[in-house]
Amino acid sequence: MMQGNRYIAPEILEPLSLSQLAQIIHRRPRALLMGGGVHVRVNQDSELFSLPAEIVLLHKVAELTRLTRNDHFLEVGASVTLQHFLEQAGEYLPPILSQTIKEIATVALRNQMTIAGSIALPNYRSDLFVVLALLEAKVEIRDFTHRGGRGKIRKEALLRLVREGFLDIASAEVITAIRLPITHWTHWQYRKIQRPFTSDQRTLIIAMVARVEKAMVLGFHLIILTHGQHLFYDYNLNTQAIGRRYPLSPKDRDYFLELLQESLTTDEESFSDYMRHVIEEVVIDFLQGRNSTFPQG
Repeated sequence: MMQGNRYIAPEILEPLSLSQLAQIIHRRPRALLMGGGVHVRVNQDSELFSLPAEIVLLHKVAELTRLTRNDHFLEVGASVTLQHFLEQAGEYLPPILSQTIKEIATVALRNQMTIAGSIALPNYRSDLFVVLALLEAKVEIRDFTHRGGRGKIRKEALLRLVREGFLDIASAEVITAIRLPITHWTHWQYRKIQRPFTSDQRTLIIAMVARVEKAMVLGFHLIILTHGQHLFYDYNLNTQAIGRRYPLSPKDRDYFLELLQESLTTDEESFSDYMRHVIEEVVIDFLQGRNSTFPQG
């Protein structure tokens, strides 16, 4: 923080529990809550590193650094770093999630980037947000508006936020955990595409998972992200794949392609002709058993 021509170092606070964090939020409502701090550093717009007067580091809050698992879900504390998550829970993660994390930045940065910070960016949806939404993850948020206790809990399904907007975190609220259902997806694909031979660096992400048993589709999710902001998820379209033979027959392929084309035209501003062509090709190839990825082992 600058005071005249002098740089004043911020006051650093390091709570050890959610109760201590709640007390700090009440005493210092303007303090910046910081997990790994990568987003704060990347978005500096001046040569001199600028920080607020008070910073609350969350990496020592015990409840935010836990990883727990049972037969139904994996729960990840908000301050768990991406690399730690990958290393400690890798054998339980769906392959599409492991692959997505591995493609995010470098190991050094993944050791600083937290799972909550990666999905709560303002006005931007990260690759991790897309895949966690695809896998039906929920976010646990605690409201520390009222003094005392560990905060009132609400849970938001990321998939629902695809339709309703970005995560809306109030000043007295904190993301405390992400809960990921343990589901056996037999097929998956994650494609991140940039248009070749142009200066257009806007990306297109296509992510799909399917559960196939005895050559029958029992579950299917498709999510598309364009420009880091516009998310496409059509519940009715996804349900049309369920109950069909896998790979799709030529008749089912043509029927699903027609539905997909119709669905994409409802959001024409988000998709260029090139994007629609790529999406149709990738999705139909996946449902016909071409270019889909199977879990190893």
